[in-house]
Amino acid sequence: RQFGDAAPRMSSVASEVEVVDESQSSIQSAMQRGSSDGESKELIHFADGRSNRTIDSFLDDLPLTWHQWSIVLTLGVANSSDAVEIISMSYIIADDSFESMLPGDHSQSEAEAGFLTASVYFGMLVGGLLVGFSGDRLGRKYTLLLCLACVTIAGIFSSFMPSIALLTLMRCLCGVGVGGTVPSIFTLGVELMPQKRRGYFITVIAFFWVVGALYSAVTAIILLSYLRLSWRVYALVSAFPAAFGFFLVT
Repeated sequence: RQFGDAAPRMSSVASEVEVVDESQSSIQSAMQRGSSDGESKELIHFADGRSNRTIDSFLDDLPLTWHQWSIVLTLGVANSSDAVEIISMSYIIADDSFESMLPGDHSQSEAEAGFLTASVYFGMLVGGLLVGFSGDRLGRKYTLLLCLACVTIAGIFSSFMPSIALLTLMRCLCGVGVGGTVPSIFTLGVELMPQKRRGYFITVIAFFWVVGALYSAVTAIILLSYLRLSWRVYALVSAFPAAFGFFLVT
């Protein structure tokens, strides 16, 4: 009987706990922490009895401003850095200055070059498997920053590696960062963009992969073909988009 008397009071307290503040700053802070897809559709209850709404409905009601475009451009730059790190290896291996890194035997040289190229994709496999767990625990933004930092550091260190074995290790670590940035970039884009224009913004973010490919080609032509600089300089320049993306995300 005592528990039965307390039940209405407990129900009243529980309903008050569910009430959240209807302020735009609260919603934006929740989005910046990086919510999952399920959380973005969670109902928000109001104390005055108005109908429940979702975070997506709030995003759709917000006016389209430079804030949304800045997020899209930031994620686009981060996406372009992935393209640069993957495509740049083709130009590095084909450059004459890189031949000194490979052994004299032709068949062994081809095998070493193949392992070097594959190391990036193996790292992407590892990074892609880990990023989901870290994104749910640390948040999408912090996971993206960690991955961009990994790409930047490994890309810079790649230009100073004295042997093909150490270079392969650095490219594998760079691949881990690349594999982690791709899911984080597009997940953030989906969660932070208005639902009614989400497809358009995601397409713009994906377009920056082409921008990264053009960056790799143009810098390779200038540095390797015209200026005849070492592949190490080109590898160092290729790490710039990831560093710039890290700066923008912070």
